[in-house]
Amino acid sequence: KCLPKYLTSNDWSKVDKQTRKSKEGRIVGRVPGVEAKRCPAGHFLAGEYGLFASKEFKAFDVIGEYVGTIQRDDTSYCADLLCTGFDNSLGVNAENEGNELRFMNDFHNIADSNNVSMRRCYIDTLPRILIVCERDIEEGEEILTSYGEEYCKVWIKNAEEAAAVSK
Repeated sequence: KCLPKYLTSNDWSKVDKQTRKSKEGRIVGRVPGVEAKRCPAGHFLAGEYGLFASKEFKAFDVIGEYVGTIQRDDTSYCADLLCTGFDNSLGVNAENEGNELRFMNDFHNIADSNNVSMRRCYIDTLPRILIVCERDIEEGEEILTSYGEEYCKVWIKNAEEAAAVSK
């Protein structure tokens, strides 16, 4: 099995030149202050990967940029980047390439609420998604976002039903 490709900026290669305007990205190191590791026993996603703080963060800190391949087609692993209409929407797909932020889990069945959010902005005229702290985050705490209502309707409900059937 091939390991995911580590990216420090979005990969715009699958989007036409007119849409991307510029393929240039900022060169940065790995995302500081976070670590992707397996969730411990007793966790809703035990054995799967999660994203954990390796230092303290304060409310409104920007942890980093959520990066991956920019694409037009909608997949279950795609974060909305730019909504310009149903057929023209762009998303960041971090399923097979990205940085550590791709390991963030949805907070449902893990915590009472998310501690970070995905915020759309423009940097160098290109749309980006930044991960922003909603509150203070302690070292060792899992970094959790909200994947949205549609995700919850499909994935969380199905997981809960499957768990109830297996009991």
